[in-house]
Amino acid sequence: MNIITPKPLIKGDIIGLVSPSSSLRPGVIDAGVHFLKDLGFKLKSGNHIN
Repeated sequence: MNIITPKPLIKGDIIGLVSPSSSLRPGVIDAGVHFLKDLGFKLKSGNHIN
């Protein structure tokens, strides 16, 4: 079996945010968004992110 390893994310990459099972508390989402933006990533929110 061959192991496929993806390339590491780099600053400027886009990360998609989804919540397929249920919505999250707004504070949790905000904290995660700020953390990822501070690392230099761009974010795209799915339809069900509050």
